[in-house]
This record gives sequence, C-alpha cells and structure tokens, in this order.
Amino acid sequence: MPEITAVTTARSDDGTHEHVVLAGYYPGHITSGETITIPVERLIHKQLLGERFWITLADGTEADVFAGKESKCGIEPYFRTKADKGDEQQLLSLPPAG
Repeated sequence: MPEITAVTTARSDDGTHEHVVLAGYYPGHITSGETITIPVERLIHKQLLGERFWITLADGTEADVFAGKESKCGIEPYFRTKADKGDEQQLLSLPPAG
C-alpha cells in the first residue's frame, strides 16, 4: 500500500493551474529509502490491478488517491484524493518529486 509522498506537476494548456503528471512513492520492495516516480497512466494501471495509493494529510489521517475529473478544466483522468473539496487539491500540497 504505497503512500504518495511527492508529485511533479505541469501547467494546464491554458496556463491557469497545475496538473499532476508524476507521483513519487516509497515501494515496499526497495529498502534504500529511494522513491519511485511514475506517470499518472502507470498509477491508473497499478490501481486497476488492485493497488491502493494514499497520502497522509496534515492531521495524520490517510486519504485515498483516485482518478477523477479536474475541477477547473475538466481533464480526465485527473488524480484527486477523497479529502479534496472543490478546487482544493491535497496532492498539489505535496513536495516536488525529485
């Protein structure tokens, strides 16, 4: 059950907001402490195979990550969390993926 700890974003086509394009997480099979960074398409594939991805919120609770619709431009699939409300996007508060 990987926790997403970092993201890489890209500007939207209209330049008004960011889209998550890469997600960084610590896989259980690598013991060096390095993160793996994968494109959102790969994250979708892994979820379809039953893998759960989540982030830790400021209050210490977990919020599952899922493919949904981006609230500003409607692009799909767009990764959101169960804790997002309106334009608030928890994934965008994560540090940049290295």
